[in-house]
Amino acid sequence: MKRVAIIADLHCGHIVGLTPPSYLHGQQPLDGPYDFVTKVRNKAFDIAAQVWAGYVAICKAIQPVHLLIVNGDCVEGLNDKNGGAELAESDVNVQVKMAAECIRQVGAQKTAILYGTPYHTSNMQDGMQYENNVAQIIKADHVGAHDWPEVEGVVFDVKHFISKSAVPYGRSTAIRRAAFWNMVWADRGAQPRGSVVVRSHVHYFDFSGDARRLGVITPALQGFGSKYGVRDCQGIVDFGLVWFDLYDGGHKEWGWDIMGYEVTKKMDMFDSRLK
Repeated sequence: MKRVAIIADLHCGHIVGLTPPSYLHGQQPLDGPYDFVTKVRNKAFDIAAQVWAGYVAICKAIQPVHLLIVNGDCVEGLNDKNGGAELAESDVNVQVKMAAECIRQVGAQKTAILYGTPYHTSNMQDGMQYENNVAQIIKADHVGAHDWPEVEGVVFDVKHFISKSAVPYGRSTAIRRAAFWNMVWADRGAQPRGSVVVRSHVHYFDFSGDARRLGVITPALQGFGSKYGVRDCQGIVDFGLVWFDLYDGGHKEWGWDIMGYEVTKKMDMFDSRLK
C-alpha cells in the first residue's frame, strides 16, 4: 500500500496560520484598544498551540506517507490588504522556514508542492514564487502549478484554486465542474485523465464523485480568526487533511482527518474495475 496525503492552506506567518512552537517565542500579548487585531493577537498563543497540536496528532495518525502533496498557500505573504496587521511573522523568508518545518512534520518519502494564490505566495515586484524557496529547503521532488502525479495507476489532477460557494448545497458544484473540464481536456489529448481531482483554496472540505472519478476540495491548515473570515464569511471552515491508500492489487481507499470530529472517516474510493 502507498499512502498519498494532501495538505493545503497553511498560511504560515499569519497570526492563526500553522505555526511550529519554535516560532511562537516572539509573540507577546498586546496592550491597546479593544479592536479585532488586539483581541486575536492576545489569543494567538492558545490558537496556535491548539492548531499545532491537532496537526501533529494527525501527522502521527496517517503514517507512513509515501507522497505528500502540498497544494498551495504555504505562507501568508505580506498581508498587504491589511497592512500586515494580521502577521505574526512579517519576514517572508522566516515564513518559508516555518512552512518547511510544517511539511517535514509529515515525514513523507516524497513531496510535491503546488503554487498557491499569487497574493500570498508571490512577490509581485520581482515575480518570486515563495514555494520555490520552500521546495529548496525541504528538497522537494517536484514543484508546479497544475500537475497529474500517478501512484499505483491512480492519476491525481491537482491544482490550488477553485471557486467558492456561498450556499452549502452549491459547494460540490465547483469540484464537479473541475472534474468535467479535466475530461474535456483529456479527450483532446491535452491533459492526463484524472481519477481523483483535487482542489483547495476555499478552506472547507467537500467531495463529489461516481464510480469512475472522485473530486475533493481539501480542508485548510489555517486556524480560525482571520479578519476576512470573521467579517466576510459565514460558512463552516474545516481544519485537517485528506489521504488516499492505493494498493498494488487495485484496491483503493481514501479518508480524511479533521479537527473536531471524534473519528477518522474512511471509505472505498471507487470500483477499480471501471476505467
